[in-house]
Amino acid sequence: RDSYASLAEREQYLRGVLDCTQDPIIVTDVEGTIEWFSHGAEAMFGYRLEEVVGRNVSLLVPPPHQQRYDDYLRRYREAERAHILGVEREFEAQRKDGSTFPMVLRVNEMNEAGTRRLVGVIHDITRRKRVENALREAKETAETAAETTMQVLDNLNRDLELAATMQKASLPPPLRAPGAILEWFFQPSNFIAGDIFDYFMLGERQLSFYQLDVAGHGIPAALLSFTLNRVLSQGGEEQQVRRQAQDPSEAAIPPLVVADLNRRFQSDVDPPLYFTMIYGNLDLRTGRVTLTQAGHPRPIWLHRAERRAELVGGGGFPVGMFLDVEYDATTFDLAGGDRLFLYSDGVTDCINAAGEPF
Repeated sequence: RDSYASLAEREQYLRGVLDCTQDPIIVTDVEGTIEWFSHGAEAMFGYRLEEVVGRNVSLLVPPPHQQRYDDYLRRYREAERAHILGVEREFEAQRKDGSTFPMVLRVNEMNEAGTRRLVGVIHDITRRKRVENALREAKETAETAAETTMQVLDNLNRDLELAATMQKASLPPPLRAPGAILEWFFQPSNFIAGDIFDYFMLGERQLSFYQLDVAGHGIPAALLSFTLNRVLSQGGEEQQVRRQAQDPSEAAIPPLVVADLNRRFQSDVDPPLYFTMIYGNLDLRTGRVTLTQAGHPRPIWLHRAERRAELVGGGGFPVGMFLDVEYDATTFDLAGGDRLFLYSDGVTDCINAAGEPF
């Protein structure tokens, strides 16, 4: 009788300890029959102790998960090693009102006087799952956005490559004319660039040429250079200027062409799109060159006979920056074997292997 009283007192003591903790704790036998249901479990599931004692613990999980829990208990009873003990497992739990929530269950074994019992400690992980779901959705959204961005960039790269091909195709082939040979090298820093040039015959003795460089890089600069190339193509702009000017002198043509472009291409965007350029004519019979420089790097004239180089021109304002700008012409005579180099600032901005400017 004293032994039974001692056991009853010990059981009452243990139950008191279990109820002191706020964690939901459930004690079952090895078959899953509920023997104890702590106050924390009552608050979590909405059942009172007397409503669940003697019932199977699967009562606390919705039907799709009941078989899963029963399997865990069967394997526990049959296995030599208690594989379910001490391991956290996630289940979907069900309250008395039928609502469900995610939980983590950790089961340990208690052996009291040869009787094995299972003690399950439960944690509601609704908040954690909500955070995990939010993070997963954010990750999926970011991955979708990244994939979309990559597709856009791939399409843009293909378009830029096509535009670069078209830009290079618009450049003139090397020219061998009576009294002159024209060669060029074109290497844009991006897929497409704002640099463009052309040359063309006007009549039997005049070779007109230009080189321009739109400020900036990329698509806006390239679009403006394409537009200017169409305007200047095959001397269209020069022929229009000649008609409007009523037989001007040859020295006046390049300044008039550049001034007309400056009037037509005043930039109204921010930052402004302007361009530097050289426009000139070469008389193939006499070797006389007349050119106008509009903010472009000064051409280099190589004198063959004297074996020296000379910078030609003085500067001038870029086109499209200021409306009321006057442009001048520079005139000089090339001798046989002389060379004239035109280039953009891509050359002067280059550095060598030691990192030194050109």
